[in-house]
Amino acid sequence: VTKMDKKILNLAEEEGKGIVVALNKVDLVPEKERKELFPYITQDLHFVDYAPKIFTSAKTGEGINYLIELVKTVFKESGKKISKDELFQFLEEVTALNPPPKTILDFFQKRSSPPTFVIVSKGEIDGTYLRFLEKRLRGKYGFVGQPIRFVVEIRKKKRR
Repeated sequence: VTKMDKKILNLAEEEGKGIVVALNKVDLVPEKERKELFPYITQDLHFVDYAPKIFTSAKTGEGINYLIELVKTVFKESGKKISKDELFQFLEEVTALNPPPKTILDFFQKRSSPPTFVIVSKGEIDGTYLRFLEKRLRGKYGFVGQPIRFVVEIRKKKRR
């Protein structure tokens, strides 16, 4: 994976675009070595761990049909919208497993492309807890290949 590859992926993620990573020229890699190569690539691209990765060969056509299906899936995921009621139920389930650092007053999806969720809370929600929420959202709803965004709005106590 080159610096330019990472830069392009970073730009796509910053723009909120769905991502599928096609690892081309697999015809040059012996079958046995592919399995050894995949964990290295996955680790090197940890910042887009949500993006499906596939070996392809433009020369032989290997993986191309599957790549097309993955792209369709990622595109479909870009329009996914979760209702406020569903998200409230989801929030109850995950906070029972791992309570947030501050009370969450509201949780809803603001937009679908990229999936953007608003958390209204009584204080800061740290990155660790946001990653926990992201992992749980992906586990329950998918969002394959989509970067998930969170907007945390802090509601201050009303003064009398």
